Amino acid sequence: MPIATNSPACPDEERLRDALFASMRDSVVLADDELRAHYEQTRIRYVTRQLVLRRKPLASEAQARAEDRRLGAAGRLAADGAESIGPAPTDRLPEALSFTSPGQRAAVMRDGVWSLVELEEIRAAETLPFEAVRAQVEQSLRLLRAQSEFHAEIDRLRQEAVIER
Repeated sequence: MPIATNSPACPDEERLRDALFASMRDSVVLADDELRAHYEQTRIRYVTRQLVLRRKPLASEAQARAEDRRLGAAGRLAADGAESIGPAPTDRLPEALSFTSPGQRAAVMRDGVWSLVELEEIRAAETLPFEAVRAQVEQSLRLLRAQSEFHAEIDRLRQEAVIER
């Protein structure tokens, strides 16, 4: 990740700066308790709404769209012949990201099978468990620590620099 500075730099300086930062970022050692503490302090970042869907597999896109038309705006997929999915976070259900209210449907292909997917319920947003977002927490804390160390090193170098005119 390139670091912004106050003065324009030549390409070689930018590459050196970015290499120094990457090296500092990659060398940051984080203990599990530090990661958990950072997670607790930033829990709001790891909140996602939970959805419950119903999915009815069909032979083709045309059949999925025909079933959607047959049901109309007020119709719902019947429990028999359709599977319930969830509750699950929206990032695991990409076909439902555009759904905003129960009853909305879409014809989707997943794993080579066409289905009619319907939103049954939107549940209250829940914080994802630490283990599910551990990599994101680590990346966030590693970046913060590296930025702090990088700026401290730049300040140290500036103080030690002797500029002759």
